[in-house]
Amino acid sequence: MIGKCSRGTGDWHGRVGITRSTPYSRKDADDILKEAMADRRVGKWEQLVIWLSVRLGGAGGWGR
Repeated sequence: MIGKCSRGTGDWHGRVGITRSTPYSRKDADDILKEAMADRRVGKWEQLVIWLSVRLGGAGGWGR
């Protein structure tokens, strides 16, 4: 894996971009992605492909 993973903390290469008292969980991140795609009217098929790609490709960022 290249670089440092945030694991939901918002800390990326020494810059903290999170204002929550607790880190996002992987489920939170997945839910935010789904909601954002629906809000932007991304088609259902495209939502599925994007979500699965991020889910599989992003697993390392969550220690999995």
